[in-house]
Amino acid sequence: MVNTRSMLPLKLQLRGWDWFGHYRFPIFLAAIAVTLLYCALFVPSPVPGETGTDLAVLAILPVVASMFIALRQRRVLGLQHYATHGDANSNFKLVVELARAEGWKPGEYQSEKFIRLHVPACWSDLCWGELVTVVFDGNDVAISSICDPTKANPSLTSWGRNAGNLEKVKHVLRII
Repeated sequence: MVNTRSMLPLKLQLRGWDWFGHYRFPIFLAAIAVTLLYCALFVPSPVPGETGTDLAVLAILPVVASMFIALRQRRVLGLQHYATHGDANSNFKLVVELARAEGWKPGEYQSEKFIRLHVPACWSDLCWGELVTVVFDGNDVAISSICDPTKANPSLTSWGRNAGNLEKVKHVLRII
């Protein structure tokens, strides 16, 4: 999906292991639910006359939790669109300078139209790092900060660090 005002995407696109890393927790909960349903339907009970309905009912909890977490994870992939005073090239340079000043490491995907930055983990916080994405189109930008799906154990919440990263990018691009 693309914004009609400019050619900026509306959602951050994740592929391969990044997609799996982002949706890892809801996938794990869904696997628990499938295992419980399999045991309820196909594994005989050790107690004669007892059915697996208790396990089947218990499988509802991870399914519901998985759906809510997956919807939340999908929602955080939305990009926020802003207009700036500078063109794409100057905005790109400003974001690169911010990354150097903050110690953010550039990802494997970057060009004059797109930059992806890995924010290192801070041991004093309860998260494993974030992934900041900025897409440039003329004087329009789309920005996003999510918990880094490339980490071995990505977080479900950033405890406010994603919002702080967005504010830093907005401040350097003079978006208030």
